Amino acid sequence: AGGPYATSDYESMLTDGNVDLAVLGEGEFTLKEIIEKTMENGKKLPPREVLENIPGIAFLTDQDKNAAYLSNREIIILDRITPQLNQFSSENLEYLNRPQDLVYIIYTSGSSGYPKSITLEHRNLMNLLYHEFTRTGVDFSHHVLQFASVGFDVSAQEIFTTLLSGGKLHLMDSEIKGDLPLWLDFIRTNLIEIVFLPPVFLRFIFDDQEMADRFPVCVRHIIAAGEALLIPKLLKEHLIRHLVFLHNHYGPSETHVVTVLTLDPAKDIPELPSIGKPILNT
Repeated sequence: AGGPYATSDYESMLTDGNVDLAVLGEGEFTLKEIIEKTMENGKKLPPREVLENIPGIAFLTDQDKNAAYLSNREIIILDRITPQLNQFSSENLEYLNRPQDLVYIIYTSGSSGYPKSITLEHRNLMNLLYHEFTRTGVDFSHHVLQFASVGFDVSAQEIFTTLLSGGKLHLMDSEIKGDLPLWLDFIRTNLIEIVFLPPVFLRFIFDDQEMADRFPVCVRHIIAAGEALLIPKLLKEHLIRHLVFLHNHYGPSETHVVTVLTLDPAKDIPELPSIGKPILNT
């Protein structure tokens, strides 16, 4: 398309933070559409919503450009490094961990009332993951929200259920997490289908009609844990109207989750549901 990179290799262009828009491939038809839309727009590059409808374009937002300036990026061309890759084994790595090995430590009062550190083993988490993959009907291979802090044991569920299923785990910064309307927009924009939320946070949303109306309908499963689950009227209406499954998890910190209850939106939803039945091996 001309310009400083008409005959350059694309690695140079990809590392240039001044480039806003690139045409992929040969690009004659793409370029023709860009020129037409630019002329229609008073000889200025059209806005993003117009560009998104033109096939064959890759373009950077200001946020992307800022991130590019702050990071050292290396462009890896797979066909050029194949000889190097072929020097390494393609076999799976051998297992190094045993079921009784430590997987994480959480600092909590647990069930004693006194602060202490609790050690969880691989088999604790693996047992829970196996139950979630085989007995809950939740498909974690989709979009999942990373909401819990890594200092809270629920974060282990968010991370490993998603990554071990080939799903996409969506991280958010603290500004979004602390702004409820932005948080709801983040879920909606990213089409997140599975959220792990503490019951008190659920009540906070569904005790307010405006916030309840804004809760994204893309969410198919809500997994609640950490305290007694109370289902407000607005939450019950949302579950039934949008066919959302609500899962109640219970367990002391010493064991992670030990019981699970799944509330089917097509069946009765009590205001105070039970903690359910024990998962396998507990």
